[in-house]
Amino acid sequence: MMIHRAKVRSTSAHPITKEEHVRYSEQLASFQTPLIQMPAYRQLQDPDRPFAMRQKADAFSLPIVRNLFGLYEVRLLVNGQALRFIIDTGAQISGIRKQRAQVMHLEGLNGTLEVGSVGSTKLDMGAVRADSLCLGEICWDNVPLVLLDQQRFSLPFLQSDLLRFDGILGWDLLSRLDFELDTIEKRFKVVKNRYRFDHPNLIPCSFPTLIVREADGTSSLFGIDTGAKQSWLGSAYIERRDLPIVSEAKIIGFGVHGREELQTPIVDRLHVYADRADITLHGCISAFVEIFPGHPYDGIFGNEIFAGRRIRFVNSRNMLLLA
Repeated sequence: MMIHRAKVRSTSAHPITKEEHVRYSEQLASFQTPLIQMPAYRQLQDPDRPFAMRQKADAFSLPIVRNLFGLYEVRLLVNGQALRFIIDTGAQISGIRKQRAQVMHLEGLNGTLEVGSVGSTKLDMGAVRADSLCLGEICWDNVPLVLLDQQRFSLPFLQSDLLRFDGILGWDLLSRLDFELDTIEKRFKVVKNRYRFDHPNLIPCSFPTLIVREADGTSSLFGIDTGAKQSWLGSAYIERRDLPIVSEAKIIGFGVHGREELQTPIVDRLHVYADRADITLHGCISAFVEIFPGHPYDGIFGNEIFAGRRIRFVNSRNMLLLA
């Protein structure tokens, strides 16, 4: 099997035009409602205990740790208790391990949320409510958290915990911030943006959506999943771009559902630009990219594209910075 590897280097800016941004925004207009305003999410909320966000400082930073599986963790407080959460932009809603929720006696909520995964599996997941979830100088009140199944994060023959984390900090909360993942200094930074950007490249959807520049000057649409170690491509994109397939392999993926096995073709090479980053992926897999029904992404970037770098999500200006 071809070994997967990513090579990212700094280059000159590859801006997205206004026309491209408008075109993609119109295509995804139905999916730009913030998740917390969607009916399925709202049914988990109690009108007498509304969701709210409180921010004590415009800018601050917290240490992050990269675990054995290459995922970035940050410590936060749930109902005042310090827990380790994976920073996962690919999770549309934040979650907590079922066992941890039981120990903390978190209140169960009526209803379920349908959550998809890299393997195209869809599960109805129960949820609980945290009275407070605090990330440094930011606190959210009355936060729904989906319940993550303990067994799906274990090796079947050992029943050992694979990732040893307490929960997932998802895009429902992260999309409300301007933040940076600095894997050089190993810090999660909430920032106050002071710049104007004439060429935004992010579409404000309930999944982080980035317009990238192809080597031939055209553009494509990629999601960004910081809770995935490796990037993947959509089958339609592979066919449209005529990307050579060199082999097939069985892989194990992890997401909000836990462990999944899937058979995938292996693509020889992908070369694209994102902001000031020149990205080349060798041995890239193919997996599920239709996060939004009828509007598949061309691919999903994992956290390999900013390993040893800084990536900034300026959500207030629809801009992703990477160099």
